[in-house]
Amino acid sequence: MKKNKKIIIAISITFIFIIGMLGFTIINIREKMDSSAIDLTQNLLDNIAHQIANYNDQDEAFVKKYSSNFKNLNTQQIQQQLNVLVEHYGYLNAIYFLNNEGIDSHGNKVTHADLPYQDFKNKDSTFSPAINGAYGVWETVLQMPVENGGMLYVEIPFSKYSQGTDLTFYNKTGFACLIDSGSKKIVLTSKTPNVIWNYMQDADELLKEVGFNEKEIKENIYNSIESNESVVVKGSVQGETVYLSLRSVQEDCDWYLCGVIPVSAIQQESNLVLGMLFVAFVLMILSLALVIALVLYEIYQNMKKEKRRYEKTQLENAIYDATAEASDLFICLYDKTSQKLERAFCNSEDILGLENETLVENEDIFMHLLDSFFVGLSEQIKNNEIDQTCTYEAQRVHPLTQEKQYLRLIIKNINVVGKEKYIFFIANITNDVLIQESLKMAALDAKQANQAKSDFLSKMSHEIRTPMNAIMGMSEIASHYLDNPERLKDYLKKISQSSSHLLSLINDILDLSKIESGKMALYEEKFVLSDCISDVFGIIDMQAKSKNQQLQILSEEVVHDILYGDMMKLKQILINLLNNAVKYTPVGGRIQLVIHEIKSVNKKLVNFEFLIKDNGIGMSQEFLDRIGQPFEQEKNQFYGQENGTGLGLSIVKNIVSIMGGTMDIKSQLKKGTMVRIQLSFKEGEQDDYKDKDKLKDMRVFLVDDDPMVLQDVGAILEEFMIHVDTALTGLEAFHQIEDGFKQQNDYDVVIIDWKLPDIDGVHLTQMIREKIGREIPIVFISAYDFSEIEEEAYAVGVNDFIEKPLFKSRLYHALVSLKNETHEESYNDSSLSNQKILLVEDNELNLEIAKELLEMKGVTVVCARNGKEAVEIFKGSQLDEYQVILMDIQMPIMNGYEATQAIRLLERDDALRIPIIAMSANAFSDDVQRCLDVGMNGHIAKPISLTSITQTVIEVLEKGGKKDER
Repeated sequence: MKKNKKIIIAISITFIFIIGMLGFTIINIREKMDSSAIDLTQNLLDNIAHQIANYNDQDEAFVKKYSSNFKNLNTQQIQQQLNVLVEHYGYLNAIYFLNNEGIDSHGNKVTHADLPYQDFKNKDSTFSPAINGAYGVWETVLQMPVENGGMLYVEIPFSKYSQGTDLTFYNKTGFACLIDSGSKKIVLTSKTPNVIWNYMQDADELLKEVGFNEKEIKENIYNSIESNESVVVKGSVQGETVYLSLRSVQEDCDWYLCGVIPVSAIQQESNLVLGMLFVAFVLMILSLALVIALVLYEIYQNMKKEKRRYEKTQLENAIYDATAEASDLFICLYDKTSQKLERAFCNSEDILGLENETLVENEDIFMHLLDSFFVGLSEQIKNNEIDQTCTYEAQRVHPLTQEKQYLRLIIKNINVVGKEKYIFFIANITNDVLIQESLKMAALDAKQANQAKSDFLSKMSHEIRTPMNAIMGMSEIASHYLDNPERLKDYLKKISQSSSHLLSLINDILDLSKIESGKMALYEEKFVLSDCISDVFGIIDMQAKSKNQQLQILSEEVVHDILYGDMMKLKQILINLLNNAVKYTPVGGRIQLVIHEIKSVNKKLVNFEFLIKDNGIGMSQEFLDRIGQPFEQEKNQFYGQENGTGLGLSIVKNIVSIMGGTMDIKSQLKKGTMVRIQLSFKEGEQDDYKDKDKLKDMRVFLVDDDPMVLQDVGAILEEFMIHVDTALTGLEAFHQIEDGFKQQNDYDVVIIDWKLPDIDGVHLTQMIREKIGREIPIVFISAYDFSEIEEEAYAVGVNDFIEKPLFKSRLYHALVSLKNETHEESYNDSSLSNQKILLVEDNELNLEIAKELLEMKGVTVVCARNGKEAVEIFKGSQLDEYQVILMDIQMPIMNGYEATQAIRLLERDDALRIPIIAMSANAFSDDVQRCLDVGMNGHIAKPISLTSITQTVIEVLEKGGKKDER
């Protein structure tokens, strides 16, 4: 088959080569014949030019000889000689001058002004340029000096130079003309009629007609002619391609000859020759094709025989390949007699990572492969020791993919046409093995998942039943002591605490569900970091005090306090971690939250590190590896009765990840735990510091025993252009403040840490008031609860309190407040008195609770059981009759979202400005945002409390119904 293909290719190449050579020969012959024809045309034009030049020379020689007849003649004789010259020799006119007197062949007297050409440069024999004389034809004037001092002028017509030729050539298909080089005028044309010369007047028109109109090209042609060079160019006249040939008549001559010949005339002879060659070429091609056809027929017959043999072989191979592919097998034949691998079929590269040729040609590779299934198997094959079907399995690394795979080898004995052979089947059973392993793992995972669910239900049952038991038990006990206010108050307090614990547990489960479903969203809002930390401290401090623990919150290099981000998520993270720290730190232990601002490359982001440290019972390394998984809890003897759901750290880890932060935990049993959280927030606008110019040039004295506090607070105050002096002890501070007073350079504000190493802040304040007076405002700072010293501090003259850590916004508002001699006050719920509120709630119990709480504050409450009823009540009310609408979300007939939109669309002046506050158990950030999107002004999370409902209503009223964008 391959040999036949080579023969066909060789014949094809030879055939193409012969055709190409013949074509090249024809083209070359044609080009040479065209070139020869052009050369012949040039020779013909040269002959015409030589003929014209000869006529010109003959005229000059004749006139010179004839001029000798004018010596010693009178006027009559001169006129007779002139007349003979004109009449007998074909000249237009002859003029003789002697002593400035002239006579022509007609006997007329002539002056120099009457000469047809007067611009001869000298007295020598010379021809004038072409002129169109008085006879209406183109002529030249021959000036010939006479021996007696006279001058003979002969007017010679250019038509005289066409004697013996009509300026045609190439069987009258080519035409020539004579052109004067000075004027570029055509002075002599062919006598044979030709349309070109009927309207051509000069050389420029001729070149333009042929297609050479550019000035530069024409100048190049004229320069070549003046240099006695022949010029041949190709152009087109009236759509016919022509050759244009130009050459000087003779050296130093003012005339040049122009010939025009159609290309078709030149190629007429070559076409005849080429036609004959083409016939010969066709006959050669036919002969060659006949020979090739005979050769191809013979090859075709051989190919058919070879194809039948090939198809038979391919059919055998296809059967083996199809069998291999259908069963994901590699199949090969081994001849026992020759002890060689005869043939390898499909799938060798996919299954073994080896090509078929490699296995067949390299026996050692295949034998090594066999030994990987069973040691010594190759020797058994060579010795023909296997006489029955055998199966082996092996594990190996695929040489191409480097993946682990499992193979199964089956060896069978077969007889092919009396020859004993082994047939090997090698199957890739990796998927089967992996499926078996995955089924085992899935069964184990399912078992573990069922166990985890059982554990979770058990824990949830215990966790939920514990507060529920307390609530139900205390409620029953309280019903027996209605006449004992003190005991009743205690039972109600415990019911409230158990309810809060139950609510916290439910929130954890909902948070985890939200995270696992991928529906937890971030709610970006503008918030003050110090307010967030204060809220966290207020929640955790009570728990820490109940265990006599020391809770400390510190800040390091915190410059930015106003941020954009999800404050609720940040609170949730810190409360969860601090709650764990309190829970798993023994009585009297230490818990510390350190807030550190990290420099950021991105100027739009502010990076913070929150470090929570405790000296509690710690965690084992084994548990640290599993930390963050739901329901996972440390189980060892140190944990005692401090049990939880195991959801807290899982929730924190997921929230941190959603916020784009990182969490790192380090812990040792019985030594404590350190949790490091890194989060990024957008920097908030600094419009909160719009009155900072009021603080410029203030003098502030700061007393604290922590140098880091002095450094950080000093940097913040200097940013407000405040002059700051500092001291580490109380006595040092007193002496500096006293010196300033004596020098009449008092401080505007003194900031004192409550606990100092020598004297406490109360004693220092007392000393300042006794020596200096009460004019200087004094602010107390401390990381501890002020409640135990608040009364005493106010008594000695303290003006205000600031919690540590000292954030920028806290310092700013405190100083501005002191500067303005005003103090911030907490909200006054007395403003609710006499307000009228529309309460919309479908649950009777919730309706009763909310109504009772509001009426306790003097509010008039009108109730609606669904959204549609609320819209009708509002529509029928007087303008501004209601100050607020409290709207439940999930209600029958019309829900809270639809009711809010319906109220906003009413054509009333108060429809858009009345505050609408949502009351919903859906407390996630995206739920709050949806309430704001439909037109509500605020949100209260259920279960509602007296504080939450009254504070939210007052805040919305103070904002005048504006949306709470926090």
